[in-house]
Amino acid sequence: MSKTSFVAATPDEKAQLLGQEFRNIDVLGFEVTDGVCFTEILLDGEAFILVGDPQEALKTFLGGRANKTQQ
Repeated sequence: MSKTSFVAATPDEKAQLLGQEFRNIDVLGFEVTDGVCFTEILLDGEAFILVGDPQEALKTFLGGRANKTQQ
């Protein structure tokens, strides 16, 4: 298990480690357990945990949120 805190990370550090998509997102932490990535983010005052590849999981999560707001 490997856990990393991103609380004090700069936008450049987040982009370099997780991808450009995370540059302006509050990342609380990143953990890999048994080969599975868990990325904890903060959006609109709520904490969420993304499971899997951080970039793909974020795309899926944000796509789902966009669909909910359009309904």
